[in-house]
Amino acid sequence: MLRLSGKRNDKISMVAWICFKEGEEPRMIYAIKPSGGYTKKDFPRFLALL
Repeated sequence: MLRLSGKRNDKISMVAWICFKEGEEPRMIYAIKPSGGYTKKDFPRFLALL
């Protein structure tokens, strides 16, 4: 987990992961939520998508 600078009200508008798998090209998975932002409660759902 990284500490983010510039965040307001413990919400962020974009989350991203870079995924590496041996023998394949790396890929980036991201989600953007401009209004409202994501909170810590949203992260388990994102990890389930991987």
